Amino acid sequence: MSGQNELDVLGPDIPRRRALRVAAAAALATVVWSPSASAEPVGRIDNDEALEGALPALSNWGRWGEDDQLGTLNFIIPQTRLAAAALIRTGRVVPIGREFSPSTPELRDFTYTMRRYEDPLPEEAGSYDIVGMTCHGFAVTHVDALCHIFTPDGKHGMYNGFSIDNVTDVGATKLGIEHVAATRIVGRGGLLDVAKVRADRFRWAPRSCRRIWTLLRHSTA
Repeated sequence: MSGQNELDVLGPDIPRRRALRVAAAAALATVVWSPSASAEPVGRIDNDEALEGALPALSNWGRWGEDDQLGTLNFIIPQTRLAAAALIRTGRVVPIGREFSPSTPELRDFTYTMRRYEDPLPEEAGSYDIVGMTCHGFAVTHVDALCHIFTPDGKHGMYNGFSIDNVTDVGATKLGIEHVAATRIVGRGGLLDVAKVRADRFRWAPRSCRRIWTLLRHSTA
């Protein structure tokens, strides 16, 4: 673990409800299905009331059966993986991970310890590290399991109607990330150029901007 942030994000934290409105608006660009969906098109989503009213029509609950724990990852099938693989031209790998260190700003509940051991033969000698942190926030990237988000107040459970009681102190018995890991996410990626759309919210270091632009230019190769 090394490296220091080169990008500074400005502006207040984005409220969760606002993020949901943005996600819902993006979802309107895709075809969705729900047994309770209205035939009426979903209108503009720019406030909490509009969001609440649009959720039933945007829901995929029940689409893949009452026991489904994957959601729209069901769209990724062997044919779509093959189609995505056919787009590869150079085989170049473009890393999108973000390096961080104990001094990286905005890490939450972060602890880090590096330890070594020198056990005599026939045992081994070496080192290992212990990392603890709250993954959610704006400092690190990660993939959320479907158990991460509940319906408002948890009244209607989680995705597909699973009860929030399935989330315990020792893990989730439904909608855990292990289902995503077993299926794997392999397919064509889409780039949302948020920085371009919201340039007023970002301050770019010139060197970082050049590095990112170079990576993005070659990411479709």
